[in-house]
Amino acid sequence: MKRILALVLALLSCVGLLSGCGGDTAGDPADAQTGDGTRPSIIRFSADSTPKIDPAVITDLVGSVCVENLYDNLTYPDETPNLATDWEASPDGLEYTFHLKEGVKFHSGNDLTASDVVFSFNRFKTIGQGFAYLFDTVEECVADDDYTVRFVLAEPLGSFMGIIWQLYILDEETVMANIVDDGTYGEYGDYAMAWLLDNDAGSGPYTATEMVHSDYFLASRFPDWHMGWEGRENAPEQFQAIYLTEPSTQQTMMANQELEISSPWFAPENYEALDEIEGVELAFTTWACTQYIFFNTQAAPTDDLNYRKALSCLLDYESFLGPVFYGAERSVGPVSSAINGHNDSCTTYNYDIEQAKEYLAQSRYADTYQDIELECFLLDSAPALEKMMLSLQANCAQVGITMNIRKGPWLTYQEQISNPDSAPNVSTCNITPSVNDAASVMRTLFGSATQGTFENPTWVSTPELDERLDTAVTILDTDERNAAAMELQDYVMAELCASAPVADMANPYAYQSTYIDWPVADYYNETSQRLRLNLSSTTDTGGLEYVRGKWNSRCSGEMRRYREEHQWRRRLPGTLLTLMCESQGSERD
Repeated sequence: MKRILALVLALLSCVGLLSGCGGDTAGDPADAQTGDGTRPSIIRFSADSTPKIDPAVITDLVGSVCVENLYDNLTYPDETPNLATDWEASPDGLEYTFHLKEGVKFHSGNDLTASDVVFSFNRFKTIGQGFAYLFDTVEECVADDDYTVRFVLAEPLGSFMGIIWQLYILDEETVMANIVDDGTYGEYGDYAMAWLLDNDAGSGPYTATEMVHSDYFLASRFPDWHMGWEGRENAPEQFQAIYLTEPSTQQTMMANQELEISSPWFAPENYEALDEIEGVELAFTTWACTQYIFFNTQAAPTDDLNYRKALSCLLDYESFLGPVFYGAERSVGPVSSAINGHNDSCTTYNYDIEQAKEYLAQSRYADTYQDIELECFLLDSAPALEKMMLSLQANCAQVGITMNIRKGPWLTYQEQISNPDSAPNVSTCNITPSVNDAASVMRTLFGSATQGTFENPTWVSTPELDERLDTAVTILDTDERNAAAMELQDYVMAELCASAPVADMANPYAYQSTYIDWPVADYYNETSQRLRLNLSSTTDTGGLEYVRGKWNSRCSGEMRRYREEHQWRRRLPGTLLTLMCESQGSERD
């Protein structure tokens, strides 16, 4: 089976494979052409922030792109081998044993052994940031010998094999050689967190070359990557994440071939302009990403259930799907339809001014809500979302609610939501799940352990909810776990209404089609020649999504039939959009 290089552009997405089809020399990453007229072998993509490249702290899109290329994990998200050659679980689901591939080298030249896996797990759990919460029930990682590791769980975790890929393996010797002694982790100092801001300690296909904060991150091929480079001659010699937020800047760089892949966060009119550039195509993807409106359930007046239901009825959902959310479809419940265990019969709220008035009349603020100003936070780097929030503001005014919209950067948002006293009444954010399991997604969105994070800014908490969430994830039988998750989805929407899921997103990228081979775009071109923006359409512009090992298309019926006819399957991260390290394209079973 061929191996591909995953350059992840999402935590959960459909599979797409990409090759840089330029010259064989790296060249100057700042120039579109080298001095002799050949194209530099580099993939440059837009980043909305300086990437974090420490696996223990990443949660964002750009950081995930970089870390997936700098480091290796035991398995890929679809449970195919990477560093682990095989594995087994105990019948009670409390132990998982992995057997490691021998001869793997870190970028330092050190051998990768079980000791490095144990060290990486302990570091991840101790720092406790990023996706460490997914491993709360994992008590320890033990090295049984140099190439065997065993994970011991306090209780069964039905999605364990779906989260283990989030553990990236670091070179223990390199990390310990770069610690700052006066850190907060005892004998481990700062666990080399300062050093790992700009450097890596991985074994992945690329190694960190240069980090210029608030500008770019550059990485280059690791010649001794354990998967090898034979047959991958068209793989880029380098990749570069460039800090860009202005659509006009990205448009100019795409026109000058100084950028290979754009941001996925543009307004529809920006994509129209990009699509007009010669040699630039649009590729639509879906990451199981959902756009939410979140309510602070601890602050007046959104601490009242009926008030939150009223707000949910003031959102004109269908009107957002074309002009605001390019190619999206209406969400049904808090879990994306791409996730295993989604409840497609979940309680939903529709745009209905009169129903909103009825809910307000039933709230404990029925006599005072017109005197209470509603505070809303909007990210200033997401101009398309302003249309949605202005629409909500106008609809609130129709029923006598005053909603103030305040803008700010991502860091300000994170600081505000970290405390229920400072969290806004209303905010909006899109969330891409870290595991393809509805029970786990629900616990992340609404469990006490994640309160105050961008994934759970609602501060909703009840003993009953926590007990049901904790119980659901321990169920080993997939069908039973999904049934519990479906009940939870309806319960949260009907009885708590802590958020208003707005849209299951279809995330479009503009890319250089004349010299970039990106088969994810071909999936659309083969059936409809090109997938273009239709501002008047609110359906049938979604993407392909990977669910339970097979393609499930949310776009046209024609494409669905095409998928069924060809029965495409993906061997490597079914949940990841990737850049490919071989020019042959993706495998078909």
